Amino acid sequence: MDRRSFLKKILVAGIFTGSMSSYPFLIESNMILKSEISVKIGGIKDHITIVHITDLHLKGYGLREKAAVKQINGIKKDLIAITGDFIENREGIKYLKMFLSELENNIPKYAVLGNWDHWSGSLKELTQTLEDYNIKILSNKNVKEKVGSNEFYIVGVDDPYTGHSNIQNAIVGIEKEKPTILLAHSPQIIDSAVSNNISILLAGHTHGGQVNIPLIGAPFVPLPEPYKKFCSGPYKVENTIMYVNRGIGT
Repeated sequence: MDRRSFLKKILVAGIFTGSMSSYPFLIESNMILKSEISVKIGGIKDHITIVHITDLHLKGYGLREKAAVKQINGIKKDLIAITGDFIENREGIKYLKMFLSELENNIPKYAVLGNWDHWSGSLKELTQTLEDYNIKILSNKNVKEKVGSNEFYIVGVDDPYTGHSNIQNAIVGIEKEKPTILLAHSPQIIDSAVSNNISILLAGHTHGGQVNIPLIGAPFVPLPEPYKKFCSGPYKVENTIMYVNRGIGT
């Protein structure tokens, strides 16, 4: 998509690792990059900056994680959105606590769960940890936010990949004239987002296909066939803008 089509109203800063290549574990797996898109949507008058994090897959707290925290804390932002796959097992909880303890405390943080969070066997402990660090979990629910003179809704669905999402429950009570920002782990929720007039969808899950082969692209994208084309980056589907973040972990 032509980046010039975006106007500076909502700025989404996606934090992710460098794409994997022939030397993934030496350099690029620890390279933290930032992608920015600016989106104009109806109902937003003042500039809003959202930092989007996804797919931490925490197995330690090392160079990559510290670099990500440094990037996040260095951005002047209005809120942080985290779209799932925090951990893969119970061991990840202690590293998650290290990661979250270093993030700025005075910024609103919203999160949804991913497939690995459900498969971790530690879902209850994970959700308690997130709550302990003042992260609002939006599992098929929404919250009304205000930044400056802007009023909008942050909507969250539980993981679509494992069949836990329910967008109809998530949008209950929303004022139709207000902008909506949907957080979902997997971009396969895009059809429901479009049919429910979601303004912006932030997702992860794909890791950019992990490996990108020149002229071929990503040979493996963990999505149902109709959605494999949504591998990474910004997309516009009818009136909904979607950004698919490559993620921090592997």
